[in-house]
Amino acid sequence: MFFPALVLLSKNVLRTATVEIALYPGEYAFPWELITTATLLAIPPILALTAVFQKQVIGGLTAGAGKQGRGPEDRA
Repeated sequence: MFFPALVLLSKNVLRTATVEIALYPGEYAFPWELITTATLLAIPPILALTAVFQKQVIGGLTAGAGKQGRGPEDRA
């Protein structure tokens, strides 16, 4: 989802954290301190949301994985 966010969001206010972190490097310098800090600040909210919605995420990933009874003998 990085590329669509980079291309479609033209306003700086709307950019996602990953796009902003990727755009930090300058022409002649690479600010490792800023990139590391921004990355460490962006990870905890993602982990928290994943922990809160874990059942829904797993349910969505496994939906339709079981036998549904869609064979020719099940059709009326």
